[in-house]
Amino acid sequence: MEAGAGRRGIPSLLKSPAARADESGGATSPQQEHIASDITQLVGWTPLVELKRIAQKDNVDARVVGKLECYQPLCSVKDRSALRMIEDAEERGLISPGATTLVEPTSGNMGIALAYIDLARGYRFVAVMPAEYSLDKQILLRYLGADLVLTDPALGFQGQLDKLEQLRKEIPNAHVLDQFANAANPEAHFRWTGPEIWKDTAGKVDIFVAGSGTGGTVSGVGRLTGSRSPRGRRLDNDQSAAGQQRVDGRRLDNDESAAGGWTTCESASRRLDFGRRWGEGPATYGMGRDRAAAQAAPVGDPPLYLKTKNPAVKVVCVEPAESPVISGGKPSRHKIQGVGPGFVPKNLDTSVTDEIVTVTAEDAMANARRLAREEGLLVGISSGANLAACLKVASRQENRGKMIVTVFPSGGERVRSSVSAYSLLRLPRSDSKKQQERRARAAAMDGEEVGRRGIPTLLKPSSSSSDGSAGEQEHIASDVTQLIGWTPLVELKRIASEAGIDARIVGKMEAYQPLCSIKDRSALRMIEDAEERGLISPGVTTLVEPTSGNMGLGLVLFAIQRGYRLIAVMPAKYSLDKQILLRFMGAELYLTDPALGFPGMFDKVEQLRKQLPNVHVLNQVTNKANSEAHFRLTGPEIWKDTAGKVDIFVAGSGTGGTVSGVGKYLKMQKPGVKIICVEPAESPVISGGAPGKHKIQGVGPGFLPEVLDTSVIDETVTVSTEEAMANARRLAREEGLLVGISSGANLAACLKLPWLKVASRQENKGKMIVTVFPSGGERYINSDLFADVREECIAMTF
Repeated sequence: MEAGAGRRGIPSLLKSPAARADESGGATSPQQEHIASDITQLVGWTPLVELKRIAQKDNVDARVVGKLECYQPLCSVKDRSALRMIEDAEERGLISPGATTLVEPTSGNMGIALAYIDLARGYRFVAVMPAEYSLDKQILLRYLGADLVLTDPALGFQGQLDKLEQLRKEIPNAHVLDQFANAANPEAHFRWTGPEIWKDTAGKVDIFVAGSGTGGTVSGVGRLTGSRSPRGRRLDNDQSAAGQQRVDGRRLDNDESAAGGWTTCESASRRLDFGRRWGEGPATYGMGRDRAAAQAAPVGDPPLYLKTKNPAVKVVCVEPAESPVISGGKPSRHKIQGVGPGFVPKNLDTSVTDEIVTVTAEDAMANARRLAREEGLLVGISSGANLAACLKVASRQENRGKMIVTVFPSGGERVRSSVSAYSLLRLPRSDSKKQQERRARAAAMDGEEVGRRGIPTLLKPSSSSSDGSAGEQEHIASDVTQLIGWTPLVELKRIASEAGIDARIVGKMEAYQPLCSIKDRSALRMIEDAEERGLISPGVTTLVEPTSGNMGLGLVLFAIQRGYRLIAVMPAKYSLDKQILLRFMGAELYLTDPALGFPGMFDKVEQLRKQLPNVHVLNQVTNKANSEAHFRLTGPEIWKDTAGKVDIFVAGSGTGGTVSGVGKYLKMQKPGVKIICVEPAESPVISGGAPGKHKIQGVGPGFLPEVLDTSVIDETVTVSTEEAMANARRLAREEGLLVGISSGANLAACLKLPWLKVASRQENKGKMIVTVFPSGGERYINSDLFADVREECIAMTF
């Protein structure tokens, strides 16, 4: 098997020094860093999760496995295609950074992917989108720096094409990649997505289910899995006539199904056809720069190991019941964004499809909600459509015991718009502080897997046979909580260069947790700890927690998995996005008067504790298991991935768990490490000031939390709300990192006075400054962070 097949992206950061030495043919230092040079290096591999609860509840005797594409940098499968289409156009000399303007029709996710990749490569990007499509996606496009042009929804896709032609004439050096006809789109899935599924299922995949938007995923993956599976079966002559397919029980005739498969030659001809449609020349729409160049530019042969087997899995294509064009029906409006464009895209290779299943928008949304409430997976509407199709297929007698793999194309956050009682909440501790620290230290230092909980456990090398076929080991998470842990480091080279800083600034991307926040770590450890000490019992205990939102989301994830009822108590002024997500995930939500601050939350918690039976309050601000999570996991990850080169660690203090736990671990490894604590300038309590109101959600509670260990802190830096938001926007526009307000505060502290600019001090020249970006940015769309672009998008018209 070719080295690294199915392992682009995150796995490339986790290779051992020995593996790197094997690949390079020489010795490699054991002090190997695991830091991405920019965010695009993380495009690629995503984890598989088995849906055991849903399968059990529906009495399904098949294994249903979902591929979580929300683990791409901008939370969508489109990141793969966007990167490959840009690489392909650059390889063939069709586009040039700083000269070409890329223009693309999009329902949102492809545009968002292109926006941040274009940003990284130096292109201007114009997205063309129907006005009725998700306001969240429009806001994200503008926030990331894309130009946005809206079209009349009544004109459908033709309206987008007409606008593209207009822009092509008006904008010099315009180039349209066109995901619907660009063969590099399915090629991305043939090169990466398909091999990932093959490798991570150990070749056991029997049925692959995917929706068709551009046709890239189902064609690229289907082409691969359909040529490789030793266990899968394509419908043979005894089951259907040659060349036929089944459409919800109806066979397609030969003339309804495209002949042949997606091949290098066909890809070139598709490019030529697209060129003929839109003319030739460097500023033309799509691929028609000149025919000779297109003919001479191969898509790239698949790796040799893909040709070693030739049986076929069953490939199921999903489309909206309201617009069943692939099934031979008529196009119509529907609400499953990202699939069912109303025509058959050129990239859709129907020859690899064995069956087409139609799903209504209502079923798609119902199953997306099921994924959230039963499996803890926050995914989009098209993911729900794919699950609905899987359950239809899995219910059939002939599919008992088989493995059905589907793709969950995107995260669910961007479709939303479709101390008086303080002491009463302290938890009893059955062990001393020293005993607790010894337990954490032992766990942190246990074996070779220090700093490798979560995703790395799915990427341990599997055996492979001498002929290069897949080995016996699967790489599938048993549930979403298995993904809690390791997150990637990304170096902020553009910002450091722009600021004239010689120090290295590295950010830890906690948006790579299942619920997109660092609080997933603490939530898991606090529940584990309470269970270990017999304080809570699934099905009996009601968990009540004061939260700014992210801890509540982390806790609801585990409440779902373990069988607890969860009540989140939150100030009414806090992010509406978080409130929506908490309810969507199944938590009960109580809002408190924002004027009463944290004491108001604690008063409400105490009231609920008295009213409800079997209530337990984990209370993140007093619970030592909070900081223990970071001592066990976050600190060791940073130490290992920086190869011990971290000199300064910068983190904000909300509950104090991150800065205390990580700080303690790093100082244990390297006493000279400096620990910098960040707090709001408007509420500088740790610095000795008075509490005040601010808008940096998740930090600065207005008091000193019991979890905060000030003995590990070397210095405290204050950052204003304005500075925090400005730097969060900077991370999006300069580094392509979509993160929250507290992430901007941490970056500001790395760059600014009063510590005489942490990064620019002479003594810090060449040093490595590591900070944490605690959460993703999408759940702040309704906050002031996005205020300017939100107002702009609301006011836009076509």
